[in-house]
Amino acid sequence: MLPSSRYLLAPAPLPAMVVRPPPPHPPSRGTSPLARPPLCRAMARAAPSLSAAASTAASSSTTPAKKKVLLPIAMGTEEMEAVILAGVLRRAGADVTLASVEDGLEVEASRGSHIVADKRIAACADQVFDLVALPLTKVDDNLERSIEVNEIEWSSDHNPHVLIPIANGSEEMEIIMLTDVLRRANVNVVLASVEKSTSIVGSQRMRIVADKCISDASALEYDLIILPVSYFSFHIFI
Repeated sequence: MLPSSRYLLAPAPLPAMVVRPPPPHPPSRGTSPLARPPLCRAMARAAPSLSAAASTAASSSTTPAKKKVLLPIAMGTEEMEAVILAGVLRRAGADVTLASVEDGLEVEASRGSHIVADKRIAACADQVFDLVALPLTKVDDNLERSIEVNEIEWSSDHNPHVLIPIANGSEEMEIIMLTDVLRRANVNVVLASVEKSTSIVGSQRMRIVADKCISDASALEYDLIILPVSYFSFHIFI
């Protein structure tokens, strides 16, 4: 009786269940199992470059165009007015064109300084300018009335002789203002180029022609030598 009841109360055995693990994926060398797929990493790296390109395009589209200025010069032009106008406007970022109304590019200003224009006025006829700046000339009544002459005689037995050496990169406003003011005071000023040619290009890309080369000027005696600031000097900030 006991053996038969033992078999009746015992639960029937369940069939064995087999759980198959997923097929193993060999991990990439040097990566963890939780790392992103290669495609996601490539997309994540490409996003910043697209953003940088868009910001660069936006910044370039908002950059304003340079203002174009025409500055005609002629024989007898007031050199300080012409050079200061061109120098200040170019420092402000304007595209300034010095245009000669004479047959050649080189003009002799009211106080004897020689300035070389960028081009002749006829070459600018088909261009559009935002501003046309007209400096005074020697024939203007206003310039004739503004001429200042030193009426006091110098204490020396002769008018002072001053040498101003100039070179490529010299500050043209300083050159012209020094020369103009001294010549108005009846000082004999000699502009001497230290370059191989008498023509030099200043810090604001204006071409000035010196009176002579420094080798020729060294044969004379001077009461004063003035060295204008140059582009390579630490005193000037461009």
